[in-house]
Amino acid sequence: MNKYLAKYAVEFFVVVTGVLISFYVEKHRATAYKDELKNHSLARLAANVKADISDSWVNHRIHSKTAKACQTLIEDYDEFRVDHRDSIGHYLSIASKAWTIFVDNPEEYLTLRNSGLMELVENDSLIMLLQKKYSSHQVYKQYENHIYVTNDELVRVFNEKTAGRDLHAPNIPNRPIGQSLYRSYGALADGVELDDEDFNLIRLRFEYSRSYVRDILEGIARDSLILKNIEDVLQDHPM
Repeated sequence: MNKYLAKYAVEFFVVVTGVLISFYVEKHRATAYKDELKNHSLARLAANVKADISDSWVNHRIHSKTAKACQTLIEDYDEFRVDHRDSIGHYLSIASKAWTIFVDNPEEYLTLRNSGLMELVENDSLIMLLQKKYSSHQVYKQYENHIYVTNDELVRVFNEKTAGRDLHAPNIPNRPIGQSLYRSYGALADGVELDDEDFNLIRLRFEYSRSYVRDILEGIARDSLILKNIEDVLQDHPM
């Protein structure tokens, strides 16, 4: 009797052990599969972040140029209004027409978060950086909306107060015959001046662009850290 009990006990142990091993193997495979999905998602996310950095540098260049144009108008208007009214037209054209749209691409981040794969990212710094990154994009949109409204008013000023005249200037040395002094952006029209309301708009445009440039630089620094953290995660868990 004891002989049969021992036999059945051994068989039961073998069966249970086999089932447990099978469960463990399946669980390991499922975890490995999810980890692979997470790594692929992080790799795609890194590509999106690199594109964001590239776009951010373009936005930085455009808004830095716009802020400089506004600052020049504010600081040098009294000089330009006498002998360089075409320069006023040039800088006013930049201030009124330069605009960018930051194309947000959160799909990969949302997929990573909503699928539960984010829980497999064992890097708290990366998770916090990603959360801050995609929440800050709403701030970019606010800047763009304010700039759009301000530009609309500045375009009105530009259209009302500049004239695209073709003025030949033979008395200016080294200027080729027939070359226009005023280019396509026009010049501040004769007998017309920028008033306080116009300068308030220019100052507002300056502040928006300057603040946007500051946030863009912060975003580029943050995105660079995100790429470094993703690189570390993928090195620890290669695909």
